[in-house]
Parts: sequence; structure tokens; C-alpha cells
Amino acid sequence: IFTLYFPVSEKKVIEIKKDTTFIKGSATILVIYDEEIVINLAKKMLRNLGYKVLIADDSGKGLEIFKEKKDIIDLVLLDMIMPNLDGKETFMRMREINPSIKILLTSSYSQNSKVAEILKKGAQGFIQKPYIMQKLSNIISETLNKSNS
Repeated sequence: IFTLYFPVSEKKVIEIKKDTTFIKGSATILVIYDEEIVINLAKKMLRNLGYKVLIADDSGKGLEIFKEKKDIIDLVLLDMIMPNLDGKETFMRMREINPSIKILLTSSYSQNSKVAEILKKGAQGFIQKPYIMQKLSNIISETLNKSNS
């Protein structure tokens, strides 16, 4: 048997409250991922935030949807690592179709030189998976409110 005695602290306990407010929207977002679990999570989160969501499970389908609905898509959430066309190539082709489209890059990996290169070419931001709803709502709102200059 072990008996442990800890001294009573005289310090005041400070309670930290988490901000659980989310910035909602009504824009149309095209989500391009090749992982079904991430697609389902992103779709659920974005719809809970009020967004209309279009889904593509690979970059080829994403480009088809983008060409067809480019006039109603406000933002693209684009995975960097996919089979066939990677995020960079998909980004470049989307920019050929609509040079002012707002694109957020995403990856399970931290931001690397390839992401930095695409950000320099005009992508509006980067968010690392897994998503935290608060952060996702903030970056989408910030991106949609940026002017294309």
C-alpha cells in the first residue's frame, strides 16, 4: 500500500472558456478529396455551417464539376495529395478556367514547399487535416471575404 500526500494549493483556479461560436455562411463550396471518410466529415461540417457542398472524390471529377458549375462555386477545398492529378496540377487547371476562383489547400501533412509554391501562385490559404470546426469556419469565412486583388 502506498499513501501519497499532496500539499493543498492556495492558487486560484482559472477556468478557460472555449469559444464555441462558428462563423456560418451560405456560399457554394466544391470539396475535392480522394478519401471517403474525409469527404463525409467535410460535407457534414460544411453543411452544419450553412454552406452548399459539391463533392468530387478525385481531381478529374473535381475539374469536371468545376467546369460545369464554375459560375456558382465560391470556394474550392482542394486536397494536395491525390492519385492521377495532384493538388498543384488541379489548382493550375482551375486557374486556367477561372483565374479568380478562391482555393483553400488542405493536407494531412503540415504545410510544405509545394503548398508554399501554390500559395505564391494565388491559393488563398491552407488548412491541415483533421479539421477543427472552429478553425474551418474561420478560414472559410476569411477566405470568402478576401478580395481578389
